[in-house]
Amino acid sequence: MSAERWSYDWADHFQAMERWKTKALECSDGEVRRTLEGFSISSVESFDYAYAFFIWAHSLRDWLIQTRAIEKKKLDEKLNRYEEWKMVKDLSNRVKHQRITRNPTDAEWIAGIKVTGNVKPPMSLELEPYVQHSGKYMRLKECILSIWNMWIEVLDSADLTNRTKVEKAHAPTD
Repeated sequence: MSAERWSYDWADHFQAMERWKTKALECSDGEVRRTLEGFSISSVESFDYAYAFFIWAHSLRDWLIQTRAIEKKKLDEKLNRYEEWKMVKDLSNRVKHQRITRNPTDAEWIAGIKVTGNVKPPMSLELEPYVQHSGKYMRLKECILSIWNMWIEVLDSADLTNRTKVEKAHAPTD
């Protein structure tokens, strides 16, 4: 039996990151339903998808370097210009390890759901999943899109966007 070469590359990793982004954005508004136990908030699962997105967005750097799509030094210079990079490193590392021990920007960042509205009939509640990092409050959607846009800019500046967005993202699926 021979081992077969795995042909997954950075662009495939980028597409997986895009799928996690889409899932997180689809359910990040959520809804509140009254149940026998109280209230059920369906947007909680958006954090599962968002956390997966953060991990994939952070690890894209490694994939770009290991597949030699871009030189490590050049990539790090590009990424270090972005506050979003500092944020996604902290978000990803804390999700993976619970505590950040190496050079965090904000080791104690917060994620939660802000609930506003009226619980008396007629009930009207609004949900706003959010992330607070380095004292900055961001709606979860804004956080995800900000990190996504950072990567698009970085890939574009490295002349890698066309390959990813046009050839891979819009390829026919079976």
